[in-house]
Amino acid sequence: MGEQIQRKRALTIDQLKQQRQRMVVVEEYGYNAVSTFLNQQTTPQNYAAISLVRRAYNVHHRRFSNSETVNQTQTHLFIAAFQYEYDYVENQVRDQQIDHATASALREQISYDEIVYMQNSRD
Repeated sequence: MGEQIQRKRALTIDQLKQQRQRMVVVEEYGYNAVSTFLNQQTTPQNYAAISLVRRAYNVHHRRFSNSETVNQTQTHLFIAAFQYEYDYVENQVRDQQIDHATASALREQISYDEIVYMQNSRD
């Protein structure tokens, strides 16, 4: 019975790999279509908004295309980078290089970037 379970498991893993390969093709097609559309819609007036949408799609596409190990490593690196940013701001306040209002604005921006990254990483 153990051999039969192993065969079924191997078959299921192969099916999942094939399904993922098909999904990668669909993702690539959709990503290219969105990129083309965004390129056609970009104007000087909406550049910032289009860039924000493009960035979200790029993050999603990269995470979808990467292996789980690469995605986990990338997440750990981003978390470390956000922590370094917070530490830098704190050091600048301590060394009196920036005032508390500037530090508060920087912390708020770092928090916002962190939230956006975490939300995009779950997609």
